[in-house]
Amino acid sequence: MVHLTKAERAIVLKLCEGMRNKEIAEARGTNVQVIKNQLRMIYDKTGMDGRLELVLAAMAHPEWFEDDEQPKRPKRYAKLHGTDPAQLSEADRAGLNRRVIAARLFAEAEEERLTRRRLGMG
Repeated sequence: MVHLTKAERAIVLKLCEGMRNKEIAEARGTNVQVIKNQLRMIYDKTGMDGRLELVLAAMAHPEWFEDDEQPKRPKRYAKLHGTDPAQLSEADRAGLNRRVIAARLFAEAEEERLTRRRLGMG
């Protein structure tokens, strides 16, 4: 079982929300290099190779977190555009849906690639 410190869990939760290293550093009141160092330690502890793999694993393993700090789905689109996706026009929603579908397809392909690699098939 993976045991992350409170600070490491906080960073993983920020990643799950779609935050970049700079945004995480600002939110935590530190600099980007500290976040990068902590991410490297988190990758080592979890056996993950990168952000996407870590976020997917975090979503799949709620036992890594305390009950009050479960990962949330990214809200980057709403954050960038200052609106709730439910309030978008039909055309904007269709564009957002295409992005979501593309992201899901990418995540599925990445998950398959990682599974194949773990099984020694690629």
